[in-house]
Order: sequence, then structure tokens, then C-alpha cells
Amino acid sequence: MDVQEEATLLEAVCEVSRLNPFGEVTSGSLTIQGPLAGATLVGWAESEVLRCLLKRDTGPTLDVSPDMWLEETGVPTEVPKIRTVRRSDHKTRGMFSVPAFCLLIFTRNHEGLGQPLLHALILSQSATVPDAFERVGVLQSNSAEDFFKDAKMATIRIV
Repeated sequence: MDVQEEATLLEAVCEVSRLNPFGEVTSGSLTIQGPLAGATLVGWAESEVLRCLLKRDTGPTLDVSPDMWLEETGVPTEVPKIRTVRRSDHKTRGMFSVPAFCLLIFTRNHEGLGQPLLHALILSQSATVPDAFERVGVLQSNSAEDFFKDAKMATIRIV
């Protein structure tokens, strides 16, 4: 098995509670540089399965795994309001189609497989922290190589 790193961790920040430095994390962020592809994240309310679609203008539409149920929201400080998603409970999830981003982290080549297995983070713009992203899901696919063919190298902060 051959692993190729696609992204670089530039900075990791973790702030913990003053009462117990080994306990509660109060905030944190990662600054990562890597190939970033814009996309549209689509979810639907009728599904009882925790799945979404990740679509681009060019390339394949991918079936992806969100970290948990999502619902559409907006970034309140932006005019016009930027649409994004936030975590939701199972009861309040709904249909959405919002801008998203996909950050390629690494690829793995397995002997016998024709295409490499891509591992990426699915991100949405943070509704609470300016100029930052939040992880909303993961992508693991051996049919997504074309998805990243025009991705641009970017440095981003994930909170």
C-alpha cells in the first residue's frame, strides 16, 4: 500500500479549560494547506440514512458521509447572507443545497485496484468564526480523481 500526502498541517491550536489541562477543550483550530475544490452539498429530508451528495459543475457527483445530521443556516454577518450548514438533530434536519468545499488530505494506492482511494474532508463556511471552515463530513472514494482535477492549492483554517 502506497500513501501520498496531499495536504500539509501548518498549525494546530488547542485551548483547554484552566481547571484541568487534560480535560475539556474550550476551542481549537487547524491551519492546513492542500488542494481545495468548491462544490455543492445536497441533503434531503426524506432519507433515514445519513448520506448527502457532493456535486461539482464538472466531474462526478459523489455520495458522501456527513458527520451527523445537517440543516441549512446562514452566516449572519455577511450581506447578502452566505448559505451554509450546521449540525442538527435527527428531528429538525431538512432539505438543503449549499456551497461546500472538499480538501484532499491523502491518497492510497492498493495493489489490484485501478484507481487510488482518495481521503478528503468536506467543509462548510463557519457561521460563527469569520474566515474559517467547519468539518461537516468525510469523503473516501476510488472514483473521485476527476473531482479534484482543477482543485486549487489553498491555506484554510478549520474550527
